[in-house]
Amino acid sequence: ANAAAQQTGAALQPRLAALAAEMAGQNERLADTAEALRADLMRMAPYDPAAAEPYMALDALAARFVLLQKAAEEASTRALLVAAKVWPHAELTRCREELRLVKELWDLVALTHYSVSEWEATPWYDLHVPPLLHVARSLRSRIASVRARMLPDGGVTGRRLSGEEWDRHPSSFRDSGTAADDLLASVEGALSLAGALRAEETFRERHWRQLTAVCGCHALDLDNLSLGSVLALQLDQHADAVHDALQQAAAEAALEASLQAIDSAWIGLRLSFVHALATDTAVLAHPAAVFEALDEHEATLQAVVPAASADGRGVAFFSGALARWQAQLAEVRSTLEEWLEAQRLWLSLHPLYSRDERLRDELPDETAEFDACDNVMRRVLGDAEASPSALKACMVEGRWDELRRVRVALEGCAAALSDHLSRSRRLCPRLSMLSNTQLLGVLSCGPTPREVDRHINALTSSVAAIEWLDVLEAESGSEPSLDGGVAVASAVAVVGSDGEKVPLAAPL
Repeated sequence: ANAAAQQTGAALQPRLAALAAEMAGQNERLADTAEALRADLMRMAPYDPAAAEPYMALDALAARFVLLQKAAEEASTRALLVAAKVWPHAELTRCREELRLVKELWDLVALTHYSVSEWEATPWYDLHVPPLLHVARSLRSRIASVRARMLPDGGVTGRRLSGEEWDRHPSSFRDSGTAADDLLASVEGALSLAGALRAEETFRERHWRQLTAVCGCHALDLDNLSLGSVLALQLDQHADAVHDALQQAAAEAALEASLQAIDSAWIGLRLSFVHALATDTAVLAHPAAVFEALDEHEATLQAVVPAASADGRGVAFFSGALARWQAQLAEVRSTLEEWLEAQRLWLSLHPLYSRDERLRDELPDETAEFDACDNVMRRVLGDAEASPSALKACMVEGRWDELRRVRVALEGCAAALSDHLSRSRRLCPRLSMLSNTQLLGVLSCGPTPREVDRHINALTSSVAAIEWLDVLEAESGSEPSLDGGVAVASAVAVVGSDGEKVPLAAPL
């Protein structure tokens, strides 16, 4: 039996040797097929979104790998039967892992391009940046994870590749996913800046024009603005310009808010008027609210303008409005000051120049000047009362000049009156005890002598008051009658400072 077995084995040796040689050749062919498949995979590793049906080529590679795997399994079975060398499956395992990683990377890259394309179509005013940033960062993290597993120490084949082995991988494979990662990095940076732009409600068309000019892009259609048109500006490459534009928009917004507050305040500011007995007309009441608004708004402009112009932002666009308001506030203040001073002089001089005929005869030139001023004041007050807007009343063309001329003329009338009072004091030295204001009051009480009571203490310290009695006096100067006449006041008693009353022997 042993001899027969030895004879049979000897007879089979040539056949087994032939099968072993055939298996060795098949192993070489399998190795060549696997290497060709991997070479094709390396060449096509970078995902090309512009390619027609890019996944068809990857599917074809997968089909080739299935055939290779089936052939390798059949070869392994046959090699075991004839005790031949089995083709090592390390290359097959590496090919399988690289194919899987490329497919996973392609999916992420395709998802990246699809997502970015969808985001670009989002209308700007419907944009909500945080979710997009979250997706972009998640995609970058997943791409980085896949690429890490494709590196020499990433565990693709279960062992660390040597530098020489890694260098044999084409750069197209080693750099797979780089473009997508760069795209996401650019989009992420641009989204962060776009979020800041979107959150800044004060970003106006002029700021967009400034930004597009810096970025070297054409003007944007703000009515149809989308995220894609904003991303086309490549904001991540012009971050400083974006921050400058945002700071300028914020500075201009603060300045605009201040100017709007000033506009609104002056729309409602009105001058008020009171009736003056001396002139029997409405005169300007002291405009405390207007002066308070002037103080506040002048202080606001003095504070806002330096703050906005410290770095050159915010002032240029509103320079016209700022200059206009500064000039208007200054004119309103100066006009009101001239107005109140002219009115004060007018009211103090009116009882004398309009009623005292003796004074009018003695000062004819000043009287004529006062009458002209009187007409101007009545007209100005009448116009202002009809249109009491503080801003409009003070900004009437030529009003400041007109009131200034009135004030200067009334000062001249007051100076002439002062000279006249000096002459009156020389005629009656006791009048020297009165101030100019008191003396004017005494002289203006000609038709109503009881008004002198207000100044009696200045004339004599021992008399506290004079007791008066109204009597009727005939207009012709004859004896009083019951059927008509003019009521005049006559002094009938003197009241001392200690309260003692001394009747006069006859009315004066």
